[in-house]
Amino acid sequence: MSISHHELQMESFLKQRQFNQAREYIEKLLAKQDNHSRVWILKAYLALSYSCLEEYQYSQPLYLDLLLSCDREEIKTIATIIFSLADFFFKQRDGDLATHLYSQGLEFDSQNYSEYLRLAYLFLLRGDFTTAIEIYNHLISQQPELTQAYEKFGKLWQDMRDYPQAIQIYQRGLAKNKTNKSLLKNLAYCYLKTRQTSQAKQTLEYLLQLPYHCQEDYSYIYGELGYIAILEKNLKQAIVAWQKLLDNNPQVYRVYQQWKNSYLQSNKNLSLIPQIKDNTDQRVVANTIAHLLLERKEYELAGYYRHLVAEGGGNRQHHLFHKRGNNKPRHNG
Repeated sequence: MSISHHELQMESFLKQRQFNQAREYIEKLLAKQDNHSRVWILKAYLALSYSCLEEYQYSQPLYLDLLLSCDREEIKTIATIIFSLADFFFKQRDGDLATHLYSQGLEFDSQNYSEYLRLAYLFLLRGDFTTAIEIYNHLISQQPELTQAYEKFGKLWQDMRDYPQAIQIYQRGLAKNKTNKSLLKNLAYCYLKTRQTSQAKQTLEYLLQLPYHCQEDYSYIYGELGYIAILEKNLKQAIVAWQKLLDNNPQVYRVYQQWKNSYLQSNKNLSLIPQIKDNTDQRVVANTIAHLLLERKEYELAGYYRHLVAEGGGNRQHHLFHKRGNNKPRHNG
């Protein structure tokens, strides 16, 4: 029976949470093959078994022995095994076990920065912001070109509503990669949250100049620029931005046309309303129209289209705005 078969069996035991069976299986193999050239891998799986059983008084000495006795390639292999199991339990939503295994794997491979990101995420899920912040600071100091670290770290502060701190992190990330779209979008959002409207507008306009935008990018950028125009009390500019948003969304037609035909045939301000070429998402159109009507003090009709947003079809994540008290537009970050 080859050692590779044993490894598959040990891995199977662990993934099925048969930790005691794994420990017993490996101990029998070690009793028979203590001179085997790959005995170190058996010891690695034995340490993992003890870790999963939370018998750290047995696992830690084994890990230490492996770190001291194995060569570089063997240590990298052990790290790969540990991370693979950590990833498995991460996907199984066993956060405690995954956290422990990621931490242990990083003892064997401290340069695996993607695993640091997962570990930080797990600490965030547990509400341990202090440890997550320490991990992100470590990542940025050790790997300053790792854009993902700035994205995740900035988002941590953003979610905690510490927008100035988030802005600082996003700016540091953009100093390393000035065309990162995720950093730019989140930076614009934080600028808006801190009422730095001109900086938000400048950031979005720069973002718009970058190539290869997807439909969602265009919808976001033009939606935000339209919102900024509303804040600046420039309805005409808002309509231009929202027209481009709607042109880039291939799903609007029925509600917009129904509204236009019913209410705007004799309206002198028809030219103010964005013209739609083809199908566009009904919710986006209804919400946009509602806000345009609010600006024109047509509250009754605006209320009708807000009602369509609440009752109509479509995907909520594509709303330009969501309902808020006092009928004021809301920024959709």
